[in-house]
Amino acid sequence: MNSDEALQMLKDGNKRFASDQLIPDRKFKERREQTAREGQKPFAAILACADSRVPVELVFDQGLGDIFVSAVAGNICAETVAATFELGVREFGIPLIVVLGHSNCGAVSLAVKEDKIEDSLMPLVKRIRPAVMAARMAGMERSDPDFINSVAKINVKEAIDDLFDQSPYLKEMAQNGDVAIVPAFYDILSGEVEWIE
Repeated sequence: MNSDEALQMLKDGNKRFASDQLIPDRKFKERREQTAREGQKPFAAILACADSRVPVELVFDQGLGDIFVSAVAGNICAETVAATFELGVREFGIPLIVVLGHSNCGAVSLAVKEDKIEDSLMPLVKRIRPAVMAARMAGMERSDPDFINSVAKINVKEAIDDLFDQSPYLKEMAQNGDVAIVPAFYDILSGEVEWIE
């Protein structure tokens, strides 16, 4: 499967999810046995937020073993996340990586606050703050009702930059067209995924 086909599978799956038309009667027992015997063959890798309202396999209506997922608050790309996706591409030949932000993100909201942040949360906040600064430099204000979501979309692109910085292998694969890396944004109310240009 190539990256275009993989992306289309995700788009089709999200349309089913958003319209409440999920594939019925998935055979989980059968699929568990198959993947235990034959190993996993995910067709896409997705970096998502750990938010419980963003269940990645459901959002894209995919089954067991179809998607290689890393979920971390604010969908930030720390060193271990980049290594995780590099592993997925090297070991399983995954042709598509999606970085998925979402609306009303708590981690982004935390990074936007100018209050004192607990020291234990600073590694998370520091990775999102460049997106906050980029939004402000673009003329957006914290008082704007869509400020959090605008920052979340910018943060998706920042995460892709971080992925490239931390994995020269994935950067080269993307430049050569061997893997596609796509930014996306999930609306927790509508259930729809926006594919960011």
